[in-house]
Amino acid sequence: MKVEVSIKHADLNKRIDAVEEKIQTEVQSLKTSVKEMVTEEVKKAKKRIEDEVNESVHFLEESLKDKMAEIKEHAIFNEQYSRKSSVRIFGVEESQDENVEEKVTTFFNEILHTEVKSEDIDICHRIGKPSMSNMPSTRRKQRPIIVKFTSHKMKSAAMRKKRDLKDTGYGMAEDLTYEIYKRLSDIKKLDSIEKCWSVDGKIRFIKKGERAINIIKNGRDVEKLLAGE
Repeated sequence: MKVEVSIKHADLNKRIDAVEEKIQTEVQSLKTSVKEMVTEEVKKAKKRIEDEVNESVHFLEESLKDKMAEIKEHAIFNEQYSRKSSVRIFGVEESQDENVEEKVTTFFNEILHTEVKSEDIDICHRIGKPSMSNMPSTRRKQRPIIVKFTSHKMKSAAMRKKRDLKDTGYGMAEDLTYEIYKRLSDIKKLDSIEKCWSVDGKIRFIKKGERAINIIKNGRDVEKLLAGE
């Protein structure tokens, strides 16, 4: 009888050990599953946060680019506006100790046949580095002259006669900022452009095969045009 009880007791212990082992195995498996689930959720949460941060950063970068472009365009506009009454004259012979204002009035009155008096000119001067004095006159580069009129009306009247300078050896153009001049030059190089010019610093162009006059409003318009859009 004692032997039978001992066997039953040992069998019970084995069963208890087996149950405990099974419970421990299931608990360990559950721990592993929970850990994996938590790790996966953490990864997903991390990915969501990273995506949200990247999206916010991208939005801020684009907003900053737009704002900087706006500031740049405003600065270009202001600089060009300050030149609204100015033109550049090309081809006027340069000499030592010259009276530039006298040469300018002679150019307008005798070459362009537009009446311009000294009082119509606010300021005028040559631009660029002068040629060496010992260089032969035939090789000396005639520096352009900037002329700022006392009124925009006078400047506009002079620019309307610009075509009369064709085949004269002289030239005249609006006094453009570097940025606008570069935009104008880049557009003129396009094969798709029939004609390109500026009026008061605003670039206008006509495409080949078209009659409509297009106006460039900002740098993005130029980028799109150069990209063929």
